[in-house]
Amino acid sequence: MKESELTNLVRRLGQNITEAPSRLPENKITEGWTRLMLIDPLLKALGWDDLYEVIPEDSSIDHGWIDYTLRPSVTDASSLCVEAKKLSSQPPRDRSHEEIQKGIEQTQVRGSDYLIWTNGDTWQLFAVKLPYAPIYEIRIGQVYKDESKIQPTVDWLRLISRETVVNNPQSIVEQIMAYWKERALPQAFKALSEELAEETIKLMESVLPKDLKITSQDILNFLKECEWKGGIQGDQGTWEKPRHWFKPCLQEWEKLVTSGAEKYVRGRENILKDSNKTKLGQYLINDKYEPFPKSVAYSLLGFAKRGKDTRGPVGSALGYFKALGFVEIVDPQSRGDEVTYKRVDAAMQFLKRILQSG
Repeated sequence: MKESELTNLVRRLGQNITEAPSRLPENKITEGWTRLMLIDPLLKALGWDDLYEVIPEDSSIDHGWIDYTLRPSVTDASSLCVEAKKLSSQPPRDRSHEEIQKGIEQTQVRGSDYLIWTNGDTWQLFAVKLPYAPIYEIRIGQVYKDESKIQPTVDWLRLISRETVVNNPQSIVEQIMAYWKERALPQAFKALSEELAEETIKLMESVLPKDLKITSQDILNFLKECEWKGGIQGDQGTWEKPRHWFKPCLQEWEKLVTSGAEKYVRGRENILKDSNKTKLGQYLINDKYEPFPKSVAYSLLGFAKRGKDTRGPVGSALGYFKALGFVEIVDPQSRGDEVTYKRVDAAMQFLKRILQSG
């Protein structure tokens, strides 16, 4: 399914998930209804439409049933098990939940690598080999009233597509690890200010000036007021300076297109929500593209004239794309208006996918 079709499907499912409880009697929204109306269409859209690769009601004599096993007909490919519940089912909030423990056991018995728990709205992904990772999930219903959440939701869902499972299974582990790492630091800080508060207070007392007579309660109040402001790898939300978090290469460009990690999601949004960056991107992937001098870059972005009002937007777009490795300077020794930019051909397939996703 094309990206725009998947996006539209997610949008429709978000509406159905939101409206169904008020339009249908509760006894009609069964697990069967949920699978038929919400889960099956999405699995098919993600490439799980081969009757020889999708095993519904997969049974095991010793360990019962699993609702789906998704097993690609490719040698040594990873596989997934799916535990489906009716829409009204409450998602587990802990890996020790009975349904998750049972599902992981069934997943291991079948030699699969991942378990998906879903009620059609919430989709939770568990890696068998990462038993201590937090629950990694997305909610489709959230897109109904918040259009900005559609693209991150689609990106997350693409992670469990057949294409990813077959061609880039390691990215699934990488995304779960990135999600885990993003939450580990604030959780550790919370532990220092709560469960380990006594030890933390003693440590701070040992380095604070004695003359200030700061009490234990003062320190505790300070810890409680502190908030985690950073993001992954300490980027602190500074998306206009991608050089701090992005190293242009094939692997990073792929993540910029597909990753559900916050920094990559924000990176994509920075392109799609900025009309100047979008216009520059459309020019770069166009068949009529030619290397261009900095002095005419403003006209590529649709500005009627060049001046102080165009300098900032042009510089921002060029600087961002240069930091992402989408463009480079033909002659690094050039100065001022003599600078000529050219696209990096190896990166254009990724830029095109980002623009198409919007």
